[in-house]
Amino acid sequence: PVSVRAWNLLPDGQGMLALDDQGRVARWHGVDFQQHHPLLELGKKAAVAHFSPDGRYLAAASLEGATQVWDLQQGSLLREVVSAEGREIPVTFLDGSNQLVTQHGKGGDFRAWDVTSGRETRRWRLTSPGPTSKSILSPDGQWCLALEGDGSGRLLQVTSGQETQFAFNLRQVSGAAFSPDGRWFAAVSVLGVGQLWDTASARMRANVQGFLQGTHSVAFSPDGQRLAIGSNGNEAIKLWDVGSLQELLTLPGQGSMFNATAFSPDGSVLASANSEGLLHIWRAPSFEEIMRLEADGR
Repeated sequence: PVSVRAWNLLPDGQGMLALDDQGRVARWHGVDFQQHHPLLELGKKAAVAHFSPDGRYLAAASLEGATQVWDLQQGSLLREVVSAEGREIPVTFLDGSNQLVTQHGKGGDFRAWDVTSGRETRRWRLTSPGPTSKSILSPDGQWCLALEGDGSGRLLQVTSGQETQFAFNLRQVSGAAFSPDGRWFAAVSVLGVGQLWDTASARMRANVQGFLQGTHSVAFSPDGQRLAIGSNGNEAIKLWDVGSLQELLTLPGQGSMFNATAFSPDGSVLASANSEGLLHIWRAPSFEEIMRLEADGR
């Protein structure tokens, strides 16, 4: 019932956190995710916001203000994140940690911060930074990918500092994601095509096509075996098997430009939000439900 700005499915798949367009944060739960428990109000509209994977923290930045980190368990502001260079934009939280990654402007240094202490723990950058269309990190923070508007790409192994430049040949990139183990990365374009790449070799494995309109977001399942791509309307989500590259199913939705897609950590729930902030949630049946339906001959 609200327009969603940012959201995060909780580890058990039974609830989610959502930040709405009015700056209000709430936990939504129940069978249909309609039960509502307010957590806090930011007091202003966030331009960029990210929840930590465990749902403990929220990092949010307005168009001109500093990045603020909120402790959702305490319902209070934990700290503001500002470097010596100035304003830092939140990029993501690393999986399984309290590490927030920020970037100083578009194309600037990346920094990882311990949000509990406020200390910068490491920093890195891609050489010859340009106006990248997309910059993403692997969940463990070991790989950093930048996709340029001209169809080129740069891939950095963060620990070693080894950087690879390659011809991506995918223009107007609208979304990208790494698999949970970092083995693969995928990217999609508003032109209606996606690509699956091998991270270590920076070589394309396959094109992923078959959309009537553009594609706007992409996500891997927690086990890395499924690839979900967000599109529009009756093709809100298409799901592929990563191993065989077989298309599995299509999930219809309302509206256009499903530009944020994610699985719950246990893999039982898939969610995607359209351009108007209308969040769609699909729940996979349990094995018990499947066995019961099969026993009933359905």
